[in-house]
Amino acid sequence: HFILEYIDENKKRKIITEKEIGEGFRLDGHKFNFANQEKAAEKSVARLRSIVDKVSQSETNGKLKDAKDALWFREFESELQGEIFTNTFVKQDGMQLLFSFMDQSSSANVTKMAVNCLYAACEFPSPLEYIQK
Repeated sequence: HFILEYIDENKKRKIITEKEIGEGFRLDGHKFNFANQEKAAEKSVARLRSIVDKVSQSETNGKLKDAKDALWFREFESELQGEIFTNTFVKQDGMQLLFSFMDQSSSANVTKMAVNCLYAACEFPSPLEYIQK
């Protein structure tokens, strides 16, 4: 059965099947993947938990040693623009981890990125309700 049908730039009828959606597909030269936002949020909570563990070790003095961990916050901020992702993040104790990171971090730049993530999350009701508790 059809999942997505469209007419391409050459006026040809194209159909994208359920199998192709699962594997990712191309439209007009652009690759698309449908992300499971709940699974993505669970992965992000696990990554944030590992970052918090690293930054809370006394020998780090609140600094992240791995630049990939710092850069992760940039990508994470854009993920927080999806409501399903953000709701799952809150349910998985992600807000507590974010606050814990901000408390432990001694790097102004990375802490600012974490605060930006907090602002992005607060576009939706569940993070605000968490903060109000």
